[in-house]
Amino acid sequence: MIKPDAWSVYIRINPEMRSTGRDKSSTSLGGAVGNMSEFIGYFDESYGTADAYSVAGYVATVQHWRGFISEWRKLAKQEKFSILHKVDLEHHVKGSRFEWPNLTDRGKALRKQQINIKACKIILKYLSAAFGASVQKSEWECQVAKGSKWGDMMGRSFYAAGVWACLNMVGAWAEARTEVDLDSLCV
Repeated sequence: MIKPDAWSVYIRINPEMRSTGRDKSSTSLGGAVGNMSEFIGYFDESYGTADAYSVAGYVATVQHWRGFISEWRKLAKQEKFSILHKVDLEHHVKGSRFEWPNLTDRGKALRKQQINIKACKIILKYLSAAFGASVQKSEWECQVAKGSKWGDMMGRSFYAAGVWACLNMVGAWAEARTEVDLDSLCV
């Protein structure tokens, strides 16, 4: 699910990075304050009856996030959805915006492909990085029931553990980007 103005994480990275790597004209990451670079992250959960639970999301500069929201809202308006649930789109779930009862199977496949292409183009244009973590629910419940240090450290709920893992990946990504940027300043 992507609803870009819902719950998000605000991230600051220090020192300020000099290039987004997106194009030659970008000289700094949007929203820089002093020697800090500001990012916004959005994470969401995905689960069902299977023995798996996932948390995933994206990170972008404040400036890029605003561009993403603007284009995403245009796509949502054009395709008449408020939230893009991939399960609804991929499986034409009855009662969803993506049921398309008047289309043939081939027509549904083409329509789905068009929406996926548009969505991916917007994501790739604006978002800096993607992160995801999954847990086997039965194993996590077993570890938490045993009083495992992982449950204490990461949180006892699937969502807390997933967010903890994603935020640690974001931290590692930010460190790597800062190290790369510092190396480029020393050349």
